[in-house]
Amino acid sequence: MGVKERKERERLQRKGQILDAARQLFLENGFLNVTMNEIAEATELSTGTLYLYFKNKEDIFAALAAVGAEKLDEVIERALSRKDPLDETNITKFIRDYLDIYNDYGCYFDVLLLNYRGKGSVNLSDGYAQTIKEQTEKTLMRAIQFFSSTVGERAVDVERAKRLTLAFWSSLLGMSQLVNIGQKKLLPKEMVDETIETAAGLLHSAFIPENRR
Repeated sequence: MGVKERKERERLQRKGQILDAARQLFLENGFLNVTMNEIAEATELSTGTLYLYFKNKEDIFAALAAVGAEKLDEVIERALSRKDPLDETNITKFIRDYLDIYNDYGCYFDVLLLNYRGKGSVNLSDGYAQTIKEQTEKTLMRAIQFFSSTVGERAVDVERAKRLTLAFWSSLLGMSQLVNIGQKKLLPKEMVDETIETAAGLLHSAFIPENRR
């Protein structure tokens, strides 16, 4: 490995170290309550070193949101590549995998729910905003292709697949907010779990054609 490649690998490792520490702090204390100094202390780096990688705390948040978008796409890709039957058991598993991403990278969902309707408290840089937008569009296209394969290939079926995708996506976003409420101890875990199973049954009934069940 050449010097250039080694330095690039070290740079990526250091950046990953910063993101991991920041993600944990954001989860524990909330984005607004974390400072760059605290992130530096958690990574055992100087604050000045942090600014070599990220221009501010918002930049770190946006980078984490971009990672969350990638991880969500990976979950969908795995679910599609397995080609498991779309029964309630597998839909429940997919929902739980999706919510695991929310637990670790809720910042991505915050960006979707707030920033893209102009009410976000995080000032996304143009580069990260574009990355998140492109990754989300890619994920939605995967889902549309999948639903197209279940409902048929006619133009009218493709349009139905688009509607199914958006309905499914909206349902999952709502589920993520339910989990968020549960994490804040407003709902018992048992109720959240029961709701996930109920949602899987409803999604299965609503979105999967009779001849594919």
